Amino acid sequence: MKKRITFSVNNSSTIDAIDDYSNAKGYSRSEVISFLLNATVPALNKITSQYHIAQTLESTLGCIFEEKVPSIARGEPKLTYEEFFHSVWNTHIRHRNEVVDQDFYAHKIPHDKMGKSEKKLIHEKLSYIIKSFNVKKAIFIYTDRRVNHKHLIAGGLSNIILIKETVYDGCFFDLSSIVIMPIFELITFGVEAVLKRNKTPPKQSCYCWIPIYYTNDLAVMVPVIAEGDTPQKAMKGGDAIIINPFNGEVSHTF
Repeated sequence: MKKRITFSVNNSSTIDAIDDYSNAKGYSRSEVISFLLNATVPALNKITSQYHIAQTLESTLGCIFEEKVPSIARGEPKLTYEEFFHSVWNTHIRHRNEVVDQDFYAHKIPHDKMGKSEKKLIHEKLSYIIKSFNVKKAIFIYTDRRVNHKHLIAGGLSNIILIKETVYDGCFFDLSSIVIMPIFELITFGVEAVLKRNKTPPKQSCYCWIPIYYTNDLAVMVPVIAEGDTPQKAMKGGDAIIINPFNGEVSHTF
């Protein structure tokens, strides 16, 4: 979403350099400034996150040296983005109830990935559950899936997570950008490195990634982004998401 802002520059050579680049590339001044600002966002988010981490460490050290619990000023951030938004996910985003499914579905394709008929039947089930619980979205996650090619069926155990909201205090939980990551790689390298290793660059700069589910040494990860930066396609999105972690499948359309 575009947002108009006004600011002053205290160095005329900066504007001259921007104008020179604009003329050379055929862009407007505002396009060049917008490009430069967008390029700094990932670094600024990381700096802010590290700042909060540093504050938490300083508070811990102060507690050790003073041998007492330091007082915490109201409103002073003491959590990392990951800790804060994971707490928000559990209290404001996901519904307290989960639905367990153990059905099997028609499977007429020669490989083990989900077929159209399997996804269609699961989607119909999720649509019914969404209406029954009066929630916005539902996420179907296989925890144990078997394929029987002889009997042309596939299915097993799964959990259905119900989503009551996707936005909290101007922050959007982008379920359209869910990524499945190996837990060992997350611990060893961190989210950004895992995304690069798997050649799945994020669609949008974000505050952080949070785990919303763990199964079979895999983590289902969701990015949290500024609501104002959220693409309309992601904001509207589908109301049903089907995840087969065993084959790395995340389906939004059926």
